[in-house]
Amino acid sequence: MSIAAIIPAAGSGQRLGGGTPKAFRQLGGTTMLRRGSDAVSAAADIIVVAVPAGWCDAAAAALAGAAYPVVVVLGGATRQASVAAALAVLPADVDLVLVHDAARPMMPAAVVAAVVAALRAGAAAVVPALAVTDTLKRLDPTGRVTGTVDRAGLAAIQTPQGFRRDVLDRAHRGGGGGGG
Repeated sequence: MSIAAIIPAAGSGQRLGGGTPKAFRQLGGTTMLRRGSDAVSAAADIIVVAVPAGWCDAAAAALAGAAYPVVVVLGGATRQASVAAALAVLPADVDLVLVHDAARPMMPAAVVAAVVAALRAGAAAVVPALAVTDTLKRLDPTGRVTGTVDRAGLAAIQTPQGFRRDVLDRAHRGGGGGGG
């Protein structure tokens, strides 16, 4: 089974501030884009990164010398559009697709391996989830705390999300425009 990893990295990083897209911020001297790509590289036969307009050369420079095949494409206005742009250039023989956010550059290899193992075992789609351990508070419209949220049944969703390619292709053909 051939595996591709898609890194949607076309976001502007507005919440982070500073004018540089989040994926191109340095973390320990290496861009988050490179660290995120490296995190999934052992599991993928090819990595496709989708970046904002004007950042293709910077992405190529950040990924120069990578020990894995990588393709840089122009991303879209939403995460969904960026994933679709990357899907469009995947080789026909790719069976499984990992979608991993550049904003999660420190993903443990064991999580990536578990997602791939579940796909190889027959899962159509897999998403890693962590139990919510933070205390969550409910606020009124003025910002005053009104109660504590029960964490039972809550999970924090992580990436990489894994898919059989046919399932992800079908989801994108179906549209929805949710952007996520």
